Amino acid sequence: MSKQLRKQEVEFICKRLQKADLEIMEAFVVKEAERVEYHLVCYLTRQELWKYLKSNKLNSILKFYLVTFCDLFIKHSSGGERFSRLLASWYQKTGTLACESLQTSETKRLWLTAISEFNGEISSLDRSAILSAIASTSYTFFQQQITSLQSTWRTNQLNAVSTDDSPVADDDASLYRLFGFALHAGMQFRKKAAYGRLRSCFLPIKRRRYLDELNVLKHLVETDKSVLPAVIKFQDRGKMTFPHHALLPFMQRCSRAIKAHLNCKQLKLQGRTVVIHTKKEVLTNQDLSADLEAIITFRVTSVDSSTILCIYRDMVRRVIHTMANSLLSSQAMLERVSKNKGVDAEMSLRDKLKAYAIDKQLHIQL
Repeated sequence: MSKQLRKQEVEFICKRLQKADLEIMEAFVVKEAERVEYHLVCYLTRQELWKYLKSNKLNSILKFYLVTFCDLFIKHSSGGERFSRLLASWYQKTGTLACESLQTSETKRLWLTAISEFNGEISSLDRSAILSAIASTSYTFFQQQITSLQSTWRTNQLNAVSTDDSPVADDDASLYRLFGFALHAGMQFRKKAAYGRLRSCFLPIKRRRYLDELNVLKHLVETDKSVLPAVIKFQDRGKMTFPHHALLPFMQRCSRAIKAHLNCKQLKLQGRTVVIHTKKEVLTNQDLSADLEAIITFRVTSVDSSTILCIYRDMVRRVIHTMANSLLSSQAMLERVSKNKGVDAEMSLRDKLKAYAIDKQLHIQL
């Protein structure tokens, strides 16, 4: 979970977690607790209480932990250092059951019900140690379930994309971002070239050519951002570059032309050479270059055809590279997920150390 979890993904994970088989969870917790928390079988008083709980009332405690974890997972599903905040809240919530002084009416009633038939004596230290062990192993179980459910979610999302489609969306907002990046990158390169900041462009004739292309590109930038889609205006903070809205029909046709050659099916047939084939087909598409030329000549007077052709090829080449990277990364993720290597729900060392410190502080308070 090193990346931000989408809202739909969080809902999917929580729904599946809430339906977790408590018998499977109980078997895991018992086995893991006895393997890791060796003090449960070393002290006679804890042995008796542990034996009683795992044979009678452990199910009700695990159910409480399951509901608690789902609530906390939703609460801490976004923002920075989610693991640290989730663990801190987890230890605080489970501490209300482990520590008598921190009990709430709910946890007090749950504990009294769990030990109602236990005849032995229970010290506060034994109670805290056993319930802390159950909470720790329960958290390990939840983390394993999240890892598995994340893999399932990502596999479903990747498989939802047709084998003939590209992972890049066709909506207007996506096209504005995609071609806006290509336009911005092209302008930045030509600024460096036109003003002699690149060693390869020291000749005056080259610098004049790049300066002419830069002047044309400036006329393709949208200045009235009120016409852009709402999602674009929300993301923009005044520093993003977007193509003029008159370019939208050209962007749509260009995107369809690229996806006709650059898709999952062609990637399986041709491998990475599909990128070369796509550039060969689209960069020589005279209809698309004519569409862009008509838009530019309408907005810019006295512009040379060779300048327009250079702008077209550079812009489309950058768009193809972006779409190819998106396609290749989605396929690589699908392969990792299919081999159970695509998960990233492991805790970092920093999160583990913070969790250890929080747990220690809690035990000191107990």
